[in-house]
Amino acid sequence: MVLVKIFTRVNCPKCPAAKALAKELNVKTYNLDDADGLAEGTLYEVMSTPAVIVTDNNKEVMSWRGKTPLKDEVKKYLK
Repeated sequence: MVLVKIFTRVNCPKCPAAKALAKELNVKTYNLDDADGLAEGTLYEVMSTPAVIVTDNNKEVMSWRGKTPLKDEVKKYLK
């Protein structure tokens, strides 16, 4: 199953665009300031925010770290 995981932080200046993308794609965001979000981020070695990670059966197939991709860039991995 292909999933998009978006990692953000509360005070990240680039994260509002990633949060808006999450709403457009109707996907979950993970707040790295929370224990649950940090635990999930650790699995994918998220070191900067925003981070947008596309997974297939929990394996990373594409990621954008430190920036927010365009919606169409992400959607091509969802087919």
